[in-house]
Amino acid sequence: MEEEGPVRPLPSSPGIADPAWRAAALVHDAFDDYNARFSDITRRARRCFERRDWRLAQRDANARIDLYEDCLRETLARLEGLLDDRVRSRPLWIAMRAAYAERIAALTDRELNKTFFNSLVRRFFLIQGVAPELEFLALDIEPAGDPACPGELLLHPLGDDAAAAWQRILADLAFANAMPTSPPAPPRSRRHCPRDLRGLRAIR
Repeated sequence: MEEEGPVRPLPSSPGIADPAWRAAALVHDAFDDYNARFSDITRRARRCFERRDWRLAQRDANARIDLYEDCLRETLARLEGLLDDRVRSRPLWIAMRAAYAERIAALTDRELNKTFFNSLVRRFFLIQGVAPELEFLALDIEPAGDPACPGELLLHPLGDDAAAAWQRILADLAFANAMPTSPPAPPRSRRHCPRDLRGLRAIR
């Protein structure tokens, strides 16, 4: 169950001139852009692994880390351009939060959208602690995943043979270059893997 700060009642048909709705739309579009750019980089990771292109893989790993902050800076700059001096108005950000909540209410990834909005708020107002009137709060919520994508989280029992567990994982991923599912493992690897992973019952 989500517990969130107070939300201002919204008009049923907000006008396009409403700055809160325009700003909420901008933030929503910015998150979609971030998501698309992140997905592009992530898709390349599989090809890099299959082609053993470790240099590009490292570059993409760094780009993935930097992308979130880059998108936050870009979005804040766009908000300042849209709202001008009003961008410093807390009442306007409260209204933006309400408009944004309505825009994303039906989305399966709405919690990620909320996190993006919270990141903008916290960086702009330099919030320490919690600002429930500005941020989305989720004090007691269980991640549900996406019902449209069953099996997105797979559980692989580890058992006593770590090498066999990794072979099953590689087989499930079905890489393009058809990695062998039963590679010969050096005796030392078979001897040390279970000990190194002591305490783990499964790999997700």
